[in-house]
Amino acid sequence: MRPSRQVLNYCASGIATLMISAGAVAQTTESPAVSAVNGKLSLEGGAAGTKGVSAGAGLASGSLSVPLGTSFGL
Repeated sequence: MRPSRQVLNYCASGIATLMISAGAVAQTTESPAVSAVNGKLSLEGGAAGTKGVSAGAGLASGSLSVPLGTSFGL
């Protein structure tokens, strides 16, 4: 029994996709993992209340990344 043309097309498409993906992974770049010091800060807050009693809440969060050579970042 011969496979249908549609099955062969799907197989050829899958093989081509894998070959392209492998080629993209095989290419190495010399750019650093983290190029400069980067930071982010988020401030959030709100208030809620019922029957004349109110309460507030707040949240602060942040992140910082620094380069550690070409291959790593912190």
